[in-house]
Amino acid sequence: GSHDKTIKLWNVENQTLLGTLQGHSGAVRSLAVFEHGGSTCLASGSYDKTIKLWNAENQSLLGTLQGHSSDVYSLVAFEHEGATCLASGSRDKTIKLWNAENQSLLGTLQKHSSDVWSLAVFEHEGSTCLASGSSDKTIKLWNAENQSLLGTLQGHSSDIWSLAVFEHEGSTCLASGSGGSTIKLWNAENQSLLGTLQGHYGA
Repeated sequence: GSHDKTIKLWNVENQTLLGTLQGHSGAVRSLAVFEHGGSTCLASGSYDKTIKLWNAENQSLLGTLQGHSSDVYSLVAFEHEGATCLASGSRDKTIKLWNAENQSLLGTLQKHSSDVWSLAVFEHEGSTCLASGSSDKTIKLWNAENQSLLGTLQGHSSDIWSLAVFEHEGSTCLASGSGGSTIKLWNAENQSLLGTLQGHYGA
């Protein structure tokens, strides 16, 4: 996905261009891969406030999800009740949950006070959960199934640009990258800070 408003598909083995997906009217800021109807599909989030769904195999447009009032910065795919779903984070301070199969809006999560830059999916106590990183300097943890807020992780001094999930000693953990040049490690289950990695210079 690019600021040229396109998505390019590549064969990474022979490094050839397979095709170009065109349709967005703004920069493409985020991508997520999911399976639907036996095909590999893509979701693309754009500065045009929409999410487009594509069949990556035949390079066709499946549909457009509309509902955000500003740029779509982040996307993740997850499974819920047997259906493939998406979460989208936006400059409008919200996270929207979508059924990617019937292209319906499932709900809107509203607790951040600024842009939602990053999302990650994890499992906790049998439920699918989300972590969201924001320009409000916090990470919020959500139950994606009942759309409830589980907690807020505080400690960063700047925007949270990236999130990653990993396992450590039997617990689900998070790594968060910030404009404050640090990476913080968290236990997502008990919401505790495990440590701070310093060494980067700049965002």
